[in-house]
Amino acid sequence: MWQRLGPLRVKPAAEGCPDTVQLSLPVMDQAAEAKASSSWAQRAALGAMATVMLSGVAMAGPPAAGLIVTTGAAAASPAEAMQLAQRLAPVDPGIVKLLENDGVSFAVVRPGISFLETGVIPTRSLESYQAQLPAMQAQARAAQQAARPFDNGIRTLQQQRAIATQPEQIQSLDQRLGEMQRNKRQAILDVVGPEAIPYSIPSLAGLLRDKDGLHKLVAQQAMPKGTTVMAQLVGAKKPEHIREYTALVEAINGPRLEEARADSLARASQAQRELWLKDPGQIPIDIKGYTILVPDLAYVPDGAGGVARTSLLDASVVGAWANASGKTMAPFANNQGSSINGQYFSATRRILIQSSKVVAKSSQAHAHTPVHELGHAVEDAVQRHDPQFYGRWSARLEAAYRRATSSGTVSDYAASNSAEYVAEGVGHYYEDPNLLKSKDPQLFQLTQQLLERAAHLGQKSKS
Repeated sequence: MWQRLGPLRVKPAAEGCPDTVQLSLPVMDQAAEAKASSSWAQRAALGAMATVMLSGVAMAGPPAAGLIVTTGAAAASPAEAMQLAQRLAPVDPGIVKLLENDGVSFAVVRPGISFLETGVIPTRSLESYQAQLPAMQAQARAAQQAARPFDNGIRTLQQQRAIATQPEQIQSLDQRLGEMQRNKRQAILDVVGPEAIPYSIPSLAGLLRDKDGLHKLVAQQAMPKGTTVMAQLVGAKKPEHIREYTALVEAINGPRLEEARADSLARASQAQRELWLKDPGQIPIDIKGYTILVPDLAYVPDGAGGVARTSLLDASVVGAWANASGKTMAPFANNQGSSINGQYFSATRRILIQSSKVVAKSSQAHAHTPVHELGHAVEDAVQRHDPQFYGRWSARLEAAYRRATSSGTVSDYAASNSAEYVAEGVGHYYEDPNLLKSKDPQLFQLTQQLLERAAHLGQKSKS
């Protein structure tokens, strides 16, 4: 899995590919192969002892140990460090050098540590959000202006839908209304920046684990959609966090939020008005009729009994790795645990590996986890260091990926998206090359080209 900073936007160049350096697969002699079992893990271990040929120069196994974290909360134990180094030993020294220069590191996650202490998720202070208020307020005004051309049409369709009786008419109105709402949302997304996002209960709730039962609340159509629930859906439990989140939403949206609240109060019963006026955070807001922006803020447990502030995307990462206390979990089994075996974080260039995935077990799914995640780091490095090559290469990759999704490839996970397609290619290239070549020869060639380029870039950095 790869957490990207943003979508890749590289325009393929028209020139042909530059010359590449030949990188040989790990090899072993017949005597060694005869002693090995059919296990790919044993084959990789023997391959690690082979000599790697780069640019005609014989070199010993690469110093992959330099990539492994041995201090801190996510440090590899001496045994884990040796096992990881052994699995990374077939990797060309040039690639290792490239990743070392980039600051890429492997950390081992075992159950029960604070996920935030792994150092892959940045946290923020309330003051940093408050400092961004002018920018978020400007984005809210731009969003409201972008939404205005759609508002009257949506309101008209909603009114027609309310009185429609014929199934065909209702279906047609629903389709038109849905299309107009999607177009409105896209128009808003085109003008807002990274500091604030258009509010949407399903999209926010989907970022968090179901540990608090919030998904069940979202399923209830009559659920109040006030700022209190907005705060709860992004992890705010303590009253002070609900208040600070509400204050930010009020400051960002200003009169527009007050208009939405006034509209709800005007349509409420006397009893509802009395209740809501005591706590304005409970006043439901018509989020389809009013464009409301919220900060890119979520509250996550820090693993030490406290709460930290982070982005919504990073909150989803914490939710995938950690439990309700912010402590890391073992990989998913028996309907519990983490859904992640390993992950590459491009912002910090750190690779996290579950401790149970350090040693290869051929009977397990995702058995190639360390070298799979290495594949994400290699692709990221080549994209940054040689965007011209990467543009041409990625165009061919996307074509191969589209073909593979219909005709089959080396694993089901490889068909998830093009990034996982590459990473699965790298994982199998090093640890099960024959299967890769037989199942998806195009991916084998593309993987080899990527690794050759990475090795060349690493060798250039040495000279």
